[in-house]
Amino acid sequence: EGPAVSDPGTPAGGDAEADVEAALRIGRVADNVVVQLPCNDRMLLAIRTLAATGVRVAATFVGSSSQALLAAKAGAAYLFLDVD
Repeated sequence: EGPAVSDPGTPAGGDAEADVEAALRIGRVADNVVVQLPCNDRMLLAIRTLAATGVRVAATFVGSSSQALLAAKAGAAYLFLDVD
């Protein structure tokens, strides 16, 4: 089976700890689940934390090569590029 991508459904301006907790619950449902989180400075630490616990993360709204590099270094398994 391929990856099943899921959004933790937390508000964009919400608490990073709440984002991590919601993503952990979703990411541990099955081995093929990938949690999507926006790639911004607030969420890079969340991406790193989740990747360290084995949860696969897709960084979304990646708008530049610098953001892509930061997300990859934080441990994002996938990058969703924002192309106009």
